[in-house]
Amino acid sequence: GLMQRFLLDNKHRVTVHSAPSRTLSARLNSAEEAGVASVVSGMTPEDQAVAAEAAAALSRRQATPDTEQALASVPVLTRDALRRDAVIVPREERLLSLGDAGRCQLLAHALPGTNGIAHVAVSLDLGARLPAHLVQWLPLFAQLLTTTGSATRDDVQMSHRIGAATGGVSASAHASPVPGRRDVARLSLTVGGKALNHRVGDLAAIMQELLLTAPLAARQDLLRSQVRESVAATESALLSAGHRHAMSVLGATLSFPGELAHVMGGLPQLRFLRQLRARLESKDAAVAAAAAAEAQEVMEAIRGMALAAAASDAAAPGGADSGALATVVAGEDAA
Repeated sequence: GLMQRFLLDNKHRVTVHSAPSRTLSARLNSAEEAGVASVVSGMTPEDQAVAAEAAAALSRRQATPDTEQALASVPVLTRDALRRDAVIVPREERLLSLGDAGRCQLLAHALPGTNGIAHVAVSLDLGARLPAHLVQWLPLFAQLLTTTGSATRDDVQMSHRIGAATGGVSASAHASPVPGRRDVARLSLTVGGKALNHRVGDLAAIMQELLLTAPLAARQDLLRSQVRESVAATESALLSAGHRHAMSVLGATLSFPGELAHVMGGLPQLRFLRQLRARLESKDAAVAAAAAAEAQEVMEAIRGMALAAAASDAAAPGGADSGALATVVAGEDAA
């Protein structure tokens, strides 16, 4: 049919290359000034007087306070419209059997009004396994995990599969505090996504495929591209959200979790990514190859630690508990 021919089987692709311009703002201002001058030159003194009066009338109208009748017509949220009681989120906590791999903790939240969509997240505790010198690699690992495909699908095919079966899959690394302990942090890798209730199995299969077989840094072109994007995004955030970096610096002085968060997401991370980018883009082929090889070795090491966190020694009496926490938020009918 038409959908099969023009959408599903359509091989047409458009590639857009955007480059920054230091003169764009000046060119736009010049064009605007030229347009205004052209309009003014064609106006008679009477036309200019009418335009000036219209502008003055508009300014007076904008400066005039609104009447009480007009203000009363604007919807207003009052305190009476707010709930005075706390919203209790239903929570079911149990151990989920992983077969020979042991068990993990499962948190299930059955909520009304989810429109048949389930949110699933698996958090892997890496705190006791990840050496300090690999901490700055963890955010890059999370980014590569969902952008490089798998053993059986390249990045484009995996993107199509994720889009067809789910509402998106993401991975992130973060350091969270442990209540009552300023000197201890929970360093974790979280892989999650959302899907319709009947596609949760597909979502879980995709997450498993990515964790087990994503090529990570094996493809140097994707590795360089991801590092460039990370550097550009972090540099852009310095201008639009510089206060966050300032808060990150302050947080690093207050607690160990704050220090870890600063190392993985602040200026130290930007310096690390810039140095890695310089090595990967070196004109010396040996330097670039060595950097790519180191990246792949580190990525595989982190993958091994993540999988070790997900499964513990099955020989332990009663089945060992893994370092994984699974969270599911779904409608009451899917709980």
